[in-house]
Amino acid sequence: MLKLNHNRLLQFAAALFLLSATTACSSKKEDPVPVDPPTGPIYQMRAVYVNGTRLDSFIYDNGLLKTAWFYDEKGKDWEYSNYIYKDGLVTRSENYQTSRTTQKMFLASIDSVVRSTGKLAVYHKFFDEATGQPRGTDSTNTVLDASNRIVAIGSKDTIRTQWSKSVDYIQITFTGNNLTMFDYNGYYESLSGPGSKDVFTSKYTLEYGNNRNVLYAEILKNPPLALEVLDVKYHFLWGANDVVKMKIIDGDVPGDIIITNKTVSNTNYISEQSYTSPEGPVKITYTYNVLN
Repeated sequence: MLKLNHNRLLQFAAALFLLSATTACSSKKEDPVPVDPPTGPIYQMRAVYVNGTRLDSFIYDNGLLKTAWFYDEKGKDWEYSNYIYKDGLVTRSENYQTSRTTQKMFLASIDSVVRSTGKLAVYHKFFDEATGQPRGTDSTNTVLDASNRIVAIGSKDTIRTQWSKSVDYIQITFTGNNLTMFDYNGYYESLSGPGSKDVFTSKYTLEYGNNRNVLYAEILKNPPLALEVLDVKYHFLWGANDVVKMKIIDGDVPGDIIITNKTVSNTNYISEQSYTSPEGPVKITYTYNVLN
């Protein structure tokens, strides 16, 4: 699992809509609206495709999401995470990557989740590919709302090292069960060589329809998966319903994006989301396990 950092978020901000250090900022919070339990067959999200390429796969055991596979489009290889639960909540994620030298999978990191009132921290331990020994640690700190959903990530405080200083923080607003505002602010300044300064901002609002996103329940109990989804690809999946409109308030290309949604036949489960980005048309397709 990859933690949030300014390089990853720069890619996220540049892509716009494909969708850590100390005390985080607060955000507007609203009580969730009860979601009616599904009737009939149970749907589990099995895979996510973007423009025909499978980018994510999910494996379940006794009703729990136990393994998630993620395709690295840049490196053209796979990584996966195994999740360990306690009392129905994920407490640990063991994350494997493909070695660029041997092409075999190796344990790259372990994420440990620590929950407390109003806060949640994910502690990352990284391992050396050649020796398997620990090579470093880091953490991602978040603020939770009354429903234990992440509503802030990172810190407004400046993080200083010998080589740089930076700020990274995200504020998230929920309305009912849906993420309706995403506000990212970042700053990075190199203190070595000639030096450079970069400011990154991304702010969106989202509107929803009435169709269901079944991964929402998994994201609520699995912080490492929630951060992976938000960081890498689609904050579409942080809501219980289907996004129908995204308004880019602050970003490279401000404006409205209309998302067209399709559902699995005779259900209200999302099967496809389509929209147009500056790079061209995007089609996200979801497949499911169906348990009768």
